[in-house]
Amino acid sequence: MDFEALLQEQNKQWQGTVTRLSKDELAFACVKDTWRHKRIGVFTKSYHVRDKLVRGGEIIYGYVFQEWTDDLKGEVDPLTWVLFSPESKYRQNPTKFQKIAANLLSFSKEEEVKRQEKRLQKQIKEPLSEAAYVMLPMHLSEGDVVYLSILPRPLSFFSDFHLGINLFFMAKAISSEVLYLPERYWTDSMLEAYRACFMNQQDSLSSTPAHP
Repeated sequence: MDFEALLQEQNKQWQGTVTRLSKDELAFACVKDTWRHKRIGVFTKSYHVRDKLVRGGEIIYGYVFQEWTDDLKGEVDPLTWVLFSPESKYRQNPTKFQKIAANLLSFSKEEEVKRQEKRLQKQIKEPLSEAAYVMLPMHLSEGDVVYLSILPRPLSFFSDFHLGINLFFMAKAISSEVLYLPERYWTDSMLEAYRACFMNQQDSLSSTPAHP
């Protein structure tokens, strides 16, 4: 599969789409469309630059390796643990994240870790951890520059969500957040690949994080 060509097509389509979005459509993409979303994010700096992130950010592949919610009714956006990287090899083949995800899940269960890595272990294990652009230690990231972020997955963004490869907005110069690209803006080719192939990359993933 030509992952890079799919991503280039996706970015090109979005560049044409974002200039035509209505105020309500832009609010939806920026996760500012409901009172609950406004209440959660309004006091954070990143919330107020989401429109710039969505308008000017690059669409990238990210890898969701863990999800958590305490809402049994399925009404609250679950938290997700996402890996992403600025390195070109991950645009060419985002399945490379799978090994790193396995490394992190194994690391989260280790009883003895280096003092400087205890915070990272806590972020992976605890559902209410905060993480944005956390650079992983090279021994866990297979020697590459890879970041971890923990962010909510808006339930309204997807009709059929899977752990594994997904699409996000990234622009580190603009915001410390990465945001999901709503399914409604995915290209037909990307959606077909997601439903046929990407979901197969979740074999070793966990739907619920471990707890200390």
